[in-house]
Amino acid sequence: MLRLHPRDSPPRSEPSLVCLRQLPGLSAPPRRHHVPEVLPRVQVAQLGVDRPQRQHLLLDVGEHGRATSPLSRRDRPSDGLAAIGARGFNIACDNREFPMDTSLLDHVANKVLHESLRVRAGESVTIETWNTGFEFAKRVAVRARRMGAVPLLLLEDEDAFVEGLRQTPGERVGGMGQHEYALLSKSNAYVFIPGPLLGGSSRLSPKEVAASTAYNPSWYSAAGKARLRGVRMLFGYVGPELAAILHKPVDQIVEHQLQAALIDFQKVRQTGLHLSKRMRPRASATLRAEGETLSFKMGAEEGLDDGVVSRDDVATGGNVTNVPPGYYAREINASSLSGTVRMHAPVPRIGATADLRLEFHGGRLVKWRSETNQPWLDDLVRATPKDRRTFRAVAIGLNPTLRDGYGQDRLVEGAITLFGMFQGTTRFADLDVGGKAVVRERSLTPSGS
Repeated sequence: MLRLHPRDSPPRSEPSLVCLRQLPGLSAPPRRHHVPEVLPRVQVAQLGVDRPQRQHLLLDVGEHGRATSPLSRRDRPSDGLAAIGARGFNIACDNREFPMDTSLLDHVANKVLHESLRVRAGESVTIETWNTGFEFAKRVAVRARRMGAVPLLLLEDEDAFVEGLRQTPGERVGGMGQHEYALLSKSNAYVFIPGPLLGGSSRLSPKEVAASTAYNPSWYSAAGKARLRGVRMLFGYVGPELAAILHKPVDQIVEHQLQAALIDFQKVRQTGLHLSKRMRPRASATLRAEGETLSFKMGAEEGLDDGVVSRDDVATGGNVTNVPPGYYAREINASSLSGTVRMHAPVPRIGATADLRLEFHGGRLVKWRSETNQPWLDDLVRATPKDRRTFRAVAIGLNPTLRDGYGQDRLVEGAITLFGMFQGTTRFADLDVGGKAVVRERSLTPSGS
């Protein structure tokens, strides 16, 4: 199964980094990321911030979703946590609160536990969240208890992470502790709610991002060995910087993504398997978008993200899925790339959208242009080795509920996204494979067209 290396994609606001499952030799996308300040600050000062930056606040969530003190483990709510989310799902941004009906959170939590992770009574469920996802994490914990499972909720506080990172000795940055390896080995199911991508926030530099996520391959390796079943909740990536680029309130984007998590996962899988038969290895493909044409040949590896971690997924190491799903992806023979493509990628770090025009000859990038952000694009190209200035996979979105402009354009049904040193989604593109139409202007075509 196919999955992309995190370095194959530029900093972006679509945290989306596609996890194309199990391409040999490639690691998975960054699992944890920092979060802009979008919730009331949790009191974690007593835990200290002068040690390695990977700090977690362990919370015991009781039957009614009340978090108890991490120090005393008594039954009373922690003062620092009691203020969070008193009126349902609250995302505070610049001291403004956006309440969301908790019934939506409960519906999504139920679907994740029952369908995505197939949690059973007696199983251990670890829920890890950054500040943005705390209210949803509590609903998952409550629902897990109701099923007879045993949840453990961990909070990664953004401020403690950033401050701790900058006070950590260089040789200790980006490491995993033995306690976390032990936690993975004993977890049956894992719900991860990230924050906005490290590469998509102005709070950390690119070097800090790379250093603080150095543990990433180790985490996925340990999770694979543990055979745990994991879910990555994509709404957690939404922060004020992305919202500003998309010209929408944070809560509107989050709610849309949560609604898109309630689709029929089985239908997503069926559509993906149908595309697999149409996008065969070694087939010639042509991508046409905005007056430009790019041709390439399909590779052997493929990936399907349908929102469910099946037994086969666990057996092959593809044991972490995205919610909302979905996409079908096929490896590209990079040396076969020829022609030009136009792509679009939001970049929170520069507070704008990069419109890219990339030209390839013989699999090599020979020209690059951005009418809106040429300096950013030049820096990105110069920082990438020549042999990595390419695309490695093409993905087709399969989610019928998602719409463009909500932070996950690549998952929109019929969207075509290319992954490599650039990640970008084409607009109203056509894709032909083996001389037959697969996508026409964001619509999947019937077989044989």
